Amino acid sequence: MKSHLSEDMRPEPPRYHQRDEQGTFQPIPFAFVTEIMHQQILEERNAILASLPADLKTRQLRLFEAYDPTRGHHGFKRILQMFGARAPSMAQCSPG
Repeated sequence: MKSHLSEDMRPEPPRYHQRDEQGTFQPIPFAFVTEIMHQQILEERNAILASLPADLKTRQLRLFEAYDPTRGHHGFKRILQMFGARAPSMAQCSPG
C-alpha cells in the first residue's frame, strides 16, 4: 500500500495572480485575455477566495474588482474582429 504522507499535496501556485506581503493575491494584468484564460482566471479567483480567511476576503474582492478580466477578453475579441477572425469557442479548444 502506498503512503501519501511523503507526497506534496499543496495546490498549484496561481498562474494569473501573485501573492503579496499582506497575504492577498494581486491580479496579473493582461491587455488581451482569450476565452480560455478568462475562464481560468475566474476559476482561479474562486479557488483563491475559498482558501482565504474571512478577514482577507473583503480586501481580496476589492483587488479583483480593480482588474476585470472580462474587459481584456472583450478587447481580445474586438482585435480579432478587426482582422476578420473569430475567437475559437471553448468547445473547439477541448480535446476529444
